[in-house]
Amino acid sequence: MITYVFITSQLFTEREHLTTAAYADSTNLQARVSIYHHRDPQVDFVTWAINHLDWPEAARVLDVGCGYGQYLKQLSQPTVDDLFLIGVDLSSGMLKDLSQQWDTQIPLPHLGVADAQHLPFSANSYDIVLAMHLLYHVPNIEQAAHELRRILRSGGTLLVATNGENHLHEIEQVFCMVLCNMTENRDIARFLPRISQRFSLENGASLLRTAFDHIERQDLTGVLKIPEVAPVLAYADSMRPTIEKTLSDGVTWEEIMRESAQLINDQIAQHGVFEVQTHAGVFLCN
Repeated sequence: MITYVFITSQLFTEREHLTTAAYADSTNLQARVSIYHHRDPQVDFVTWAINHLDWPEAARVLDVGCGYGQYLKQLSQPTVDDLFLIGVDLSSGMLKDLSQQWDTQIPLPHLGVADAQHLPFSANSYDIVLAMHLLYHVPNIEQAAHELRRILRSGGTLLVATNGENHLHEIEQVFCMVLCNMTENRDIARFLPRISQRFSLENGASLLRTAFDHIERQDLTGVLKIPEVAPVLAYADSMRPTIEKTLSDGVTWEEIMRESAQLINDQIAQHGVFEVQTHAGVFLCN
């Protein structure tokens, strides 16, 4: 019986590593997001998530960890009520890509570099605050929760997104099986630490409850039907800057990719697609 042991690497929260390697720009994140183009049936998570919010007139909205602007772009559309938008991210490279890829016909939101643990805003400043797939990267999650509470106006809402503990399990299973075959200990594989294990749909409410009185959870499950190996390898390769540093001596990234590709191709040949379960969701906090 194979036992998969997922460890939590400090690199997932180390600020210099995140801003100079993992998220020096938007390349890795965009590669990771692209795998969801294979969701069947197709559901746009960004739209699904923000549709849970009630929008006050002329609301002030802050997107913390805005990345390359998925949510800001959606909220900037002419069909959306007039909003005052600000985006902050730990990575200046992310913000540079956001600016360069922005539609010049639409006003660019105010942007700045900031850490969720120390937000440079006054108390009671925003009607809506977003923290989407962010908090598992924060060293002190409870401190960040209190910062998000501090800047939120009375009656405002914090929208937080994260993944469930079994999200994309089939992808991790493939790579763990490969590592089992590459290491002397075939019973235990140390592959991909589940970063969302630090802040998941299963444990997120208890962490947020240190700062918020009311928390509502909404889940979205689905399936990816991937017809070729390339999108899976691109997804894994987007995390190479972090994962490669945790590998055992003598195990190379190239070997892992090659052996994993073979396993995935075998499943595609047998079933027509490589099928992967998804489980993500949001917390609405006030």
